[in-house]
Amino acid sequence: MLKSFQFVQILKSLRVQPEDLMVSFDVESLFTNVPIVDSFELLNQHFEDDGLVLFTHVLISTYFCFDGHFYEQKTE
Repeated sequence: MLKSFQFVQILKSLRVQPEDLMVSFDVESLFTNVPIVDSFELLNQHFEDDGLVLFTHVLISTYFCFDGHFYEQKTE
């Protein structure tokens, strides 16, 4: 399992190039139109399987909480 300090070390080793695009995912209110296939391809280049399991859950989970109730968002 990927530990938080390992995750930080991976992030520290990444270098942003001028042609790179920076994106941010808010895990609490993840926007549902994230390009999932593209995201997995990018993450796969920098993380091991243990870390990818976490990203997979975050990117494909459609559960959310509203007004104290949990819902699963359905896509068409």
